[in-house]
Parts: sequence; C-alpha cells; structure tokens
Amino acid sequence: MASGSLTEKIEATMNQNTSCDVCTEPTGTSRAVSGVLLTLFAIVGIPGNFINFYVFASGPLRSKLRIRASTARILGNLTTADLFASCINIPLCFALFVFQTDDDLGVIFSRIHFLITLPFLVVNCACLILLSLDRHDSLIRPHKYRLTNNRLTITLVLSWLFGIICGISSFLRQKHFILWKPDSYVHPSPNSLVLIMGVITVISVLISHFKVKNSLKGSNDRVINLTCSVQLRNTRQATEIRVMKAMVLITLTLLLTYVPWATVRTVYRFKKIIFHADVYVICRVMLLISHIVHPFIYLGVSSEFRHVTKSLLAPCGVEVDSFESTGSNIPSVRTAKRSYRVAATI
Repeated sequence: MASGSLTEKIEATMNQNTSCDVCTEPTGTSRAVSGVLLTLFAIVGIPGNFINFYVFASGPLRSKLRIRASTARILGNLTTADLFASCINIPLCFALFVFQTDDDLGVIFSRIHFLITLPFLVVNCACLILLSLDRHDSLIRPHKYRLTNNRLTITLVLSWLFGIICGISSFLRQKHFILWKPDSYVHPSPNSLVLIMGVITVISVLISHFKVKNSLKGSNDRVINLTCSVQLRNTRQATEIRVMKAMVLITLTLLLTYVPWATVRTVYRFKKIIFHADVYVICRVMLLISHIVHPFIYLGVSSEFRHVTKSLLAPCGVEVDSFESTGSNIPSVRTAKRSYRVAATI
C-alpha cells in the first residue's frame, strides 16, 4: 500500500508538471549533440585511458618514473578504474541513448550500468584519498610513511569489495531508473553515494595540498650540507607541487561533473520541479566528461614525474641517457638510484 501510494504521488507530480508544458522528450538538436559528444568520448577517452594504464601499470615504464612503489600502485589502481569505467560506461550510455525509446531495454542497460561502473567510481574516489595521503607523507614526513605495503593492500582490497557491494546493491534495487529519461530523476539514484564520496575526496585532497604547500614554503630557508642538495630539494619541491595541483585538478573534475546532476536532483527534491528533457541529457553527458579529461591530466602527471627524475639526476652528474638505458651501463644505473635515494630524503 505504501509503495502504491508513493507511485501515485510520483505519477500525480509528473502529470502536474507535464501539464505545464514540460517536454519529456529530448529535442533532435540535443540528441545530435549528445551523440557527437559520446562518439568523441569513445574516440579520445578510451585510447587515452589505455595509454595511461600502460604507463602506470607496466613495470618497465613505471620504473623509469622513479616514484614510490606505493604511489605507483595507487596510480595503477586509479588508471585501471578509469580505464574499465570508460570502456564500459561510454558504450553503455551510447546504447541507452540509441535505444532510449524502449523502456525495457533502458531498465536493463541502466541496471547493468550501475552494476559495472559504480565499483570503479568508488575505487576512483578511494584512490584519490590514498594519493592525497601518499603525497602528504612523501613530502612532509618521508621517514614516518603511513601507507605501508600491507596497509595499502588491505585498503585497496576493501575499496574494491565495497565498490562491488555497492554495484550489486544498486543492480538489485534500481528497477525504475532509466538513463536519459527525465522521469527517472524522481527515483533515488546510487549516484548520490558517489557524490558524497566525491565531496569527502575533495576535502581530503585540498587539505593535503595546502598542508604540503605551506610546509614546503616554511622549509625553504633550511640548509642541508649535502652535495647538490639545494638544487635537488628545490627541483623536487617545485615539481611535486605541480603534481599536487594535477591531483587536485583530477578531483575537482570528478566532482564538477556531478554538479549539474546534483542540482537537478536537489531542485526536484525540494521544489518538485521537472525540467525540460534536454536538461537531463546535459546532466548525463556531463557525468561522462571526466573520461575524456582525466587521460590528459594523467599524462601531465607522468610527464611531471619524468621531469623530476631527470632534474634530480642531472645536478649530480648522472647522464639521463645512461639512466634510461639498460644492460650494459650498470654502474650508471646504480649511481642514478643512489642519487634518487638521496633526493628522496631531502
């Protein structure tokens, strides 16, 4: 009885709003623009995420970045989540867009969408929080690093398990939500959970960013009596600040993509207003923008790590070419590793 009365209220609200000249079907222009954007996301986002996954998950390439093993694992999980989310989310949304007139297929595709993509979004937020903690400890307290291998493994496993549970739960519960449909926004959505996690992620990343930035500014007047230590320290600090900014940009992009959707949901929740169907199409497309923005940011992060590696080794008289070569020039490689260890402690 309670569910029946709720359904009647929803239908009454829909009838009341549709009677006020609210269009429940997207226009041809919005459909064309959405189709073009989805195609662009697939052409650019999926290959870009493949490249970043190869860079951060491949052992030989990752070793050239000369970053902590824990940092590499976090970035590897982060790029893995982005890769699978883009490879599955974009085609699913495109199929939903093509078959949006069929409600039965819409329900099935929407449930599969939440089942598969929600775990990756949860892991994405968890990895960004871990990355903020990693950057904080690496730069401020390198000798008291909290993300040990065991702790990091347990945290990553729990994050994936929690994401899978959220995906299964949304698959079993979401029986009315259809992507691209305006009337679907009257039903609760698991995107609310991702939005809450996104807010927590932004807070964590910003706190870590400002603490690191203030700490590095306060340590500029310290003098360390090591060979090339001043140049190494300055190069490391300047580059790591840029890496922190890239991490903040990734987080803000993830959050801002949810702002239109959250606004629509909030307006309906408190004002019971249903917008034109094109508004919901825009909200859905905005949720996919991160798939095309994040690859460029990840490429920037990897280039920053390469830059700091070369900058840290050059002042100590180590040739970058011999550092990147393998096999014959073993002493140069060992010298590079020792130089990097010295730089990492500064």
